Amino acid sequence: MKINLGCGTNKLQGWENHDADIDITSSLPWCENTVDFILAEHVVEHVQYREAIMFMMECHRILRPGGVFRVIVPSVERILWHADDEYVKFVSRWAKTPNKRGAIGAILWEHGHKTPWTESLMLTTLYYAGFGDTKVLEPRVSDHLELQDVDGHWKVIGEHNNWVESSVVEATKARS
Repeated sequence: MKINLGCGTNKLQGWENHDADIDITSSLPWCENTVDFILAEHVVEHVQYREAIMFMMECHRILRPGGVFRVIVPSVERILWHADDEYVKFVSRWAKTPNKRGAIGAILWEHGHKTPWTESLMLTTLYYAGFGDTKVLEPRVSDHLELQDVDGHWKVIGEHNNWVESSVVEATKARS
């Protein structure tokens, strides 16, 4: 079973695609140890941090041993490291200032975001939620065939802008 949570328009063939019909701040409606893959792309930043922790614990609960959770969030850290003129121009409609500081501000204060993320915070949170094996990846890249090129946010904001802001992490539930 493959579940795409917060899918928006990124509906994947062969996946259960869910958007507003599933509340990620509540218990997920799947049984323990039944899901092979979960994709949560640009959705976790829309809930409070404690709710995100509980969501990740729920993902861990429903994944089968060896199952993989792919989570993608905008990262203020990546924007600090990678924002260039092209990205700053792209976010200028939301930014208060036309520079990297304004781009970070747009991710912090616009788009209904409630939690700022960094790669290290994501890795720590996934560890706390029960995951042991985690890997930071590039957008659209995975070691798992089922998770290769499943991301859809780049189709909305462009591949370069998505690369600048998106932190991609895959976490695997340990085999018992």
